[in-house]
Amino acid sequence: MVEDSLVSIKAYYNGFSDNEKKIASYVVKHAAIIQELTISDLAKKCQTSTASISRFVKHIGYLNYREFLMEMPKSTYGDVFSEIEEDDSDTQITEKTFNGAINALKATKKMLDKNKVKQAAKFLQHTNKLSFFLGWEVHQLSHWMDSINLFERV
Repeated sequence: MVEDSLVSIKAYYNGFSDNEKKIASYVVKHAAIIQELTISDLAKKCQTSTASISRFVKHIGYLNYREFLMEMPKSTYGDVFSEIEEDDSDTQITEKTFNGAINALKATKKMLDKNKVKQAAKFLQHTNKLSFFLGWEVHQLSHWMDSINLFERV
């Protein structure tokens, strides 16, 4: 699914090396034309090697560049995480907020390693005390604050 490809890239972004971030940024910004590029073309546009492109697509869950291309859009229908604009209606803010959350959950599900989830569940079953810590990045906090704004306007 096209959205899953772009969501995966955004979901993995903070764990990317600097070189992978450069590739990811180019791919997200130019998603509409990626299918037209060979691996060599993309490497040149990103000022990196074809091996780096190959490692990048494997890092986000594809077997090879060809499989990655099959998942990319021929034309783009906007960003997966739509920015909330000042003049958005309450309905638009609600849609953007929910769609962003749904896409993030889909990407998270796609990335889950079932064996590690089972291992974590077994560990939690034998734990007496559990603490949660939230690590928010500025853009995540911004989206959350925009969502809160919806409820203040109602």
